[in-house]
Amino acid sequence: MLGSRLLTRSQPLFQRTFVTQANVAVTNENKTEQGDKTNEYQSSNNSFDPPRRPLTQQFTHQVTNQVPPLEYIDLYKSDLTLREFVTKENKGQIKDMGVELGTFHWFEQGQTANRHLPTLHQFDRYGQRI
Repeated sequence: MLGSRLLTRSQPLFQRTFVTQANVAVTNENKTEQGDKTNEYQSSNNSFDPPRRPLTQQFTHQVTNQVPPLEYIDLYKSDLTLREFVTKENKGQIKDMGVELGTFHWFEQGQTANRHLPTLHQFDRYGQRI
């Protein structure tokens, strides 16, 4: 009878101990999993190191497939068809004009003219036709 009493008294104590140990084990497993997750997170962050100083040259911003700008070109010498069909009387004047129109100033004037379209003004401020 003494043995059965010990069993009955110790049984709830044993169950409480077992449940407590199980809770501690689950808690320890959760901490271990969280620790593993933080270690994975930290290790994944350590693989990417940002550059310490800015790049002086970025290779993606080099443009190499563009035509050189049309500046200071002799338009008369560059146009074979024009040279063939110009008569000898007009050759000097057209040659000078080709050199003058091939400068940067005239290319800039052409771009400005394309940017600002002309507007038609038919009447002045008094309503008179211009």
